[in-house]
Amino acid sequence: QANTLSLAPNTPGVRTPGPKFLLRFTCSFSGCELGPDADRTATKVISQKAYTDGIVIVKCECERLHLIADRLGWFGDATDVEQLLEAKGEKVVRSMIESGDMQLS
Repeated sequence: QANTLSLAPNTPGVRTPGPKFLLRFTCSFSGCELGPDADRTATKVISQKAYTDGIVIVKCECERLHLIADRLGWFGDATDVEQLLEAKGEKVVRSMIESGDMQLS
């Protein structure tokens, strides 16, 4: 039985068939129009295939584009957000649900 991911209809992200990742990140762009005290945390649904084999770019709440993964080397060396953050000494937290549904609302 395949795991399912049940999301609120307004959760932004990819809606195509296939495995997905739920990406939660905080925009750290210094020129963010939301201001330093605003909640800059965003949640997006991304394609697992695009993350592992392609390119993922997401738009945060301040309308900035963030490169999450570039496996094709279109924007320089092939990399992903985990490698970029690790190089900056920042921590990436991964979680996995083994069975059942995850509800996000």
